[in-house]
Amino acid sequence: MQLTLEQQSIVETEAPILVVRAFAGAGKTSTLLEFAKTRKNKKMLYLVLNKSVQIEAEQKFKGTLVKPITSHALAFRHTGARYKHKLIAGLKPHEVEKALRLADELSREIGYSGNHNDDLVIASVVLDTLIKFLYSPDREIQGKHVHEHYKRLEKLFNGIGGLDENAIKQLIVIQAKRLWSKMTDINDREVGMLHDGYLKLFQLSDPVLSEYDYLLVDESQDMNPVSMSIIFKQSGQKVFVGDSHQAIYGWRGARNALGFAIKQGGVDRYLTGSFRFGPNIAHVANKILAIKGETVQVHGLSGADHIGKIGDDEAKTVISRSNAGVFSQTARAINNQQSWWHIGGSEGYRFEQILDIYYLWKRQFSLIRDPFIRSFTDFPELKLYAEEVEDAEIKPRCRITEEYGEAIPDIIDRIKRKEGAADSMDQSVLVMSTAHKAKGLEWENVQLDNDFIELCDIPDLSKYGEMERQEILRTIGEDLNILYVAATRAQKKLQLNFDLAMYLGR
Repeated sequence: MQLTLEQQSIVETEAPILVVRAFAGAGKTSTLLEFAKTRKNKKMLYLVLNKSVQIEAEQKFKGTLVKPITSHALAFRHTGARYKHKLIAGLKPHEVEKALRLADELSREIGYSGNHNDDLVIASVVLDTLIKFLYSPDREIQGKHVHEHYKRLEKLFNGIGGLDENAIKQLIVIQAKRLWSKMTDINDREVGMLHDGYLKLFQLSDPVLSEYDYLLVDESQDMNPVSMSIIFKQSGQKVFVGDSHQAIYGWRGARNALGFAIKQGGVDRYLTGSFRFGPNIAHVANKILAIKGETVQVHGLSGADHIGKIGDDEAKTVISRSNAGVFSQTARAINNQQSWWHIGGSEGYRFEQILDIYYLWKRQFSLIRDPFIRSFTDFPELKLYAEEVEDAEIKPRCRITEEYGEAIPDIIDRIKRKEGAADSMDQSVLVMSTAHKAKGLEWENVQLDNDFIELCDIPDLSKYGEMERQEILRTIGEDLNILYVAATRAQKKLQLNFDLAMYLGR
């Protein structure tokens, strides 16, 4: 292939740590392929994000000594295989409560005497604490891993002497350790082994991957801290590829390995030419990134593109910030009798939690399945909580509940029955996705939903000192990244939402 000057520079760079900052659609995979071909006698481990990317990479890197693999698949060979008989996709709070006999345990330890609903709330915090530990690089469960929902437990333990905040945290740590112990016990059938569990065990085993000369890491901006811990301990040459502006998984503990690699002495290179879109979509992307202070610009190399309204007769993909946004778009599609398709399947959008919030709104508490939603006394309390902590998922679901009200059960039933759904994405008029599920994908026509960060409300950061500016960016940075990811999925035509159009016009 004909390489750009940026790609050629990366292929020719030989360094113990190489950092490739690849903007959206900038040809990172083809660059890595040429990198491997020029080192045809070197064995390379290529860590990718998921199985579908692995399968695609295996085809692209055929004939080379590159081994594409996910971190979980790598770990399975070493630690996961012995748990094959008890592997599970996920754990539920009621399973945790039953396995730990939580009510009896807490009754003995602190004199707790709550009801079954309270037991499930405690179990959900214990489970979330273990998950947070599994994502971390730490070697044991500590107070810092206790999930923030522990604050919901203060009212449950009200009246039990000596249970201040630290005591509650310590209580959760003890139960999370019990859960981890049962999970890692090969003979324990009450608690299955999570995929993130055997990945954690792999990290704790301090593996040595000496058979590989190079370690290539894709999507390094959203790297699992556990995988980071494994990779940075290896002696082979390392190549980290990603885009810091596409870091959108901080909520589940992901870390930006690109910045860390630079601090470790990595050689910095850029891929700024996007083969996905042309200059107009690139202009929008650069305006979003400029808010963050990015001075390097992405260049659209794909020819003519357009910013404007997508015709009603044209197929398009609507990208939303939240699952609640996808719910609204789906309701409209069904009512308008448009054929629709959900990227990743409808089950992944957690519409059942909207139903639980609806039941809370109706005060039909016995029908609520989510223990966290059930822990609130009424809908106004949940709404206040979501606003206080700026919960990006609960807040829009509360708005959906108020907007659709009594129609919610019927809409969710129609979605489950796939009323109006197309047989495939290519046959649908309207494709719907969140920005997270759209990552790594692209479509000719993309419309942005109205539930993204409102740029017009962001203060002029040039008026603030560096420390204040960084603090503001710390709170809004991931939301800016999510908007950037969504906008750069478009190849030919991008329809802006109202706020982004106003911001650019201003």
